[in-house]
Amino acid sequence: MSNPLKVDTFLEFDYKILRAVILSLLIIGTTIIDPCFCSKNRWNIDYDDPELYLTPGLQSIISSQEIIEELEERFTKFENFEGLRELYLWIQRDFKMFKGGGKLIGKVTTDELLNRKELSGCSDVALVFSAVARYLGYPSLMVDTASITWAVEYKADTRTDYAGHVFVETYVSSKWILVDPSSGDFIMDYNSSNPVIPIKTENEIEGYYVILKGKDMWDYGVESPDDLHLKLQAFAKSFDYNKIKIPSYKIENLESITISENMQPTPQPTEIPIQDTNSNEAKINLITEFIINQLVNNYLIIVGIISFILICLSIVITKRRRGA
Repeated sequence: MSNPLKVDTFLEFDYKILRAVILSLLIIGTTIIDPCFCSKNRWNIDYDDPELYLTPGLQSIISSQEIIEELEERFTKFENFEGLRELYLWIQRDFKMFKGGGKLIGKVTTDELLNRKELSGCSDVALVFSAVARYLGYPSLMVDTASITWAVEYKADTRTDYAGHVFVETYVSSKWILVDPSSGDFIMDYNSSNPVIPIKTENEIEGYYVILKGKDMWDYGVESPDDLHLKLQAFAKSFDYNKIKIPSYKIENLESITISENMQPTPQPTEIPIQDTNSNEAKINLITEFIINQLVNNYLIIVGIISFILICLSIVITKRRRGA
């Protein structure tokens, strides 16, 4: 017959370990998804290796041969920073803009947008700009943000809608710069570790706060408007306006800027890089990268599942020991 005192002592010790494990997982998960925590771990971005971001994500693949021929014919004569300016002007001239109310967020691919030449908002514009820039040899990332004014008001329960903007980080002049492909505004002295973007728009007088980064929306876990809304809600609930640091950037515009020598980037390849997305190996790499990013972006959900499994196991083990 077993000693009740030893069993109770063991169970108490068992529960202490379980509680410590669950608490540790939740602390780590909360730290990683904290909107104010901006680092390589948070975004899973390696800024020291820009070439990683020359490869497209699953949503931003450019596979249409007709589009590829158009890009090669239009952009091969432009070099360095001028290529980004011409890309912005091309989108403004050749694409039809319409207000989609955010209904197409995460639901369309770059191929579809390039074929239709119709863009429903800043998400579409940023997707096309970053994908084509990447194809032309500029490492690029999409940057999804929340309106700072909206975050304050949403947290105070004075707003029920959603407000944000999508920018693009691109590597030029041997550094990462920030571009607003919707307006042409850009920041040369950009600090990617500061999530506050002081670019003001018609509907935002404070600026924007970065909540997501990746090669495209699918890359950072947004495949529908609801996906984005959930991430915006989570951000707003923990947002503290008093803790943000608004940087003093010089904001310029692609359309009016004069290209100077100090803006010339490290020489880009003389030939447009070929995005090999048709081979089995390339497809496997893209899918593997997509899965890894989904795991990173949904860390707290994974932590919750692990915690639930541990609790269930502990209950089962406890019942068996008490019955022994």
